[in-house]
Amino acid sequence: MASPQQKTPQTVHAPLLNSRYFVPDLSPEFHQALCKIKPKHVFVAESPHVHEVAPEDRKERRPLCGAAGKKWWGILSELLEGERQTDLTLQNLLSFCVKHKVVILNAVQFPLDPKVGQEFPEADPVMNLGFNKVSGPYSFKRLKDIDVVCQRIRDLRQRLKHPTIQHLPVHSLGNDSEWFVKRALQQLGQEERFGSKIPHPSAWWRKGGYYGEVAQAQLKSIFRL
Repeated sequence: MASPQQKTPQTVHAPLLNSRYFVPDLSPEFHQALCKIKPKHVFVAESPHVHEVAPEDRKERRPLCGAAGKKWWGILSELLEGERQTDLTLQNLLSFCVKHKVVILNAVQFPLDPKVGQEFPEADPVMNLGFNKVSGPYSFKRLKDIDVVCQRIRDLRQRLKHPTIQHLPVHSLGNDSEWFVKRALQQLGQEERFGSKIPHPSAWWRKGGYYGEVAQAQLKSIFRL
């Protein structure tokens, strides 16, 4: 029998959605610089982490600019440009996205990992969103039918139907992203848009680098290299 700590909460507090910890996607919807491109590739990461929410200025916050981001942009730039990208400033990432017609979304635009709350207490996902990504009573998978989770699925659905990307395949980075993406696409009646699940960059080192090799092979296929 599950311990009391593991029981699903009977009620979940309404989310705060503190705008200080909102991270805009690298997409035409949020960046004028990307409105001039015709996107070809859509990737959905999971949610922001410490580096992503660190800038006070919302305009400077962007997906995948921490440790996992270094791996992601490193392998992507190596494949597409022949050398690893090390400058993860917003301007440089926008330039890369423009050049290669890439769009990067987060499944959830606020932190899901409770570890972020250790450095930014007000970004704690249970307090801010009403759920988090770890196993336990506030796991989004356990609370999948509760409105605070459904709201975030609906939000992703709206972003995936943006006119600039509504016709494109969607590739998820990791299991948690896949969970949200598939439900958002199901709500749109566009399950066929799901392209592939790429191992999350934070897992590329596992099994002696096997997941990194899998990710590289998938990216080569997506970009037809």
